[in-house]
Amino acid sequence: TGVDLGTNGDRWRDIYVHNDIDLLDDGKLLIGTGDDLQVYHSGSHSFINNSTGNLNFQTSGNIWMENQGGTKVWIKAIANGQVELYHDNNVKTFSTESWGNTSYGQILKVLAGEGTDATLQLVCDDGDDNADLWQIFADASHGGLNIQNYAAGSWETNIVTYPNSSVDLNYDNALRLKTSSTGI
Repeated sequence: TGVDLGTNGDRWRDIYVHNDIDLLDDGKLLIGTGDDLQVYHSGSHSFINNSTGNLNFQTSGNIWMENQGGTKVWIKAIANGQVELYHDNNVKTFSTESWGNTSYGQILKVLAGEGTDATLQLVCDDGDDNADLWQIFADASHGGLNIQNYAAGSWETNIVTYPNSSVDLNYDNALRLKTSSTGI
């Protein structure tokens, strides 16, 4: 049973608690006129459920997400600075920078589904000029690597590599040089 903290069925506007509030598993802390924000623990997992609008985290300092013991950092959102992602033993793997972002490590992997090209696009300034758009992709149709730029309203192939085979060099989307087992 609940306890009515107000008079005539009204809830109190302000409640001051100077110690802990203990709720049993699945007991919810309900906040908002329509109970729009709920905080609870299921016995196995903890939840913050916001059913309306944004869930905003605001602070004058940094936001860090880390394990319970504070020995492993997962995410750092640094006030007036970058956002950093970490892997396992506090190894920084990605960060935003004022000029873009940095990926740390030996490999930047682009995974595509079976039969789908894996594409990395490079866009200079706003990408509003034809020469500003480039892409490098693993071609699912032949397993090779293609380099293209966007010109005259469509993608033009500059270089095509084929596994255990040739390398093609193109000019204005037309083949100009091809390697073979005996040379060029």
